[in-house]
Amino acid sequence: MPTDEAVIGWDGPGLPDLNTGLWGADNSMVNAMYYRVFFQVMMANEFLRQTVDDSLDARGQSDLKPEIHGYRAEARFLRALSYWHGIDLFGNIPLVTEANPPGATPPSAHTAVPPEAPPPLPPRRRRRILFRADGAGSTKEWLAWIASGGGNKSNTWEYSVGWTRDEDFWTALAKVPAKAWTAALDARGKPRQDAALVEITDLLGLDDWPDGLRVIVRREPVHPKYARGLKPYELATGFRYRAIATSTSTPATNTTMKTWIPWSLMKRRPLTNPPRQGMARY
Repeated sequence: MPTDEAVIGWDGPGLPDLNTGLWGADNSMVNAMYYRVFFQVMMANEFLRQTVDDSLDARGQSDLKPEIHGYRAEARFLRALSYWHGIDLFGNIPLVTEANPPGATPPSAHTAVPPEAPPPLPPRRRRRILFRADGAGSTKEWLAWIASGGGNKSNTWEYSVGWTRDEDFWTALAKVPAKAWTAALDARGKPRQDAALVEITDLLGLDDWPDGLRVIVRREPVHPKYARGLKPYELATGFRYRAIATSTSTPATNTTMKTWIPWSLMKRRPLTNPPRQGMARY
């Protein structure tokens, strides 16, 4: 990863964004690292499931138990190392072991740390918080926890998070009529001719998601540095698409949208038009 003293010099997919601090939830290098962490965890968990003593006895491999026990210790170490990398890079990631069924993601893993995060804020700021995360962190359970104010009805907590561009997303986006797109605004509040916004909430199946969730999409021409790794719909339309999910109560106007997207930049500069006066940001 790049630092203040060094950058990754070659022009691989997603690397220029890392060097310039413009990476987002759909960056190929970020995704590759996240999925690699959990691929290694999955392999370690499956090895541990398949090498318990009962399984070795059933397969007639009892004489290998001493050697296998050593391998099992190594597998646990490698799993712990993968989780260390995941936590270091992505924060509060889901943690699963061989005791969980394959594919399990304990919902509590996403809400174990956030409840402890607001207290460092000044008391007057804890009642109104705007949470942000990338697409990997915006799970149903975590957003529901935010929508509930952390279980405190007196809290007004909202979120503006990355939205995963899955198959349902692309299917919904293809249904958007051309006239539905609205010109985005530049930093001076002037309409841009090459970028536009649209809300696709009603085109997605969001019955299981928290009430008030809205999905906003931004499109802009494909910059050469993003030419690799485009999705088929992006190749067909000539635009690059990014999406966020938000529960902010401010209407979806261009004035607010210019501060919502790109969401990755919001961590690095103050909001010019915060959704609500006095809203703390987490």
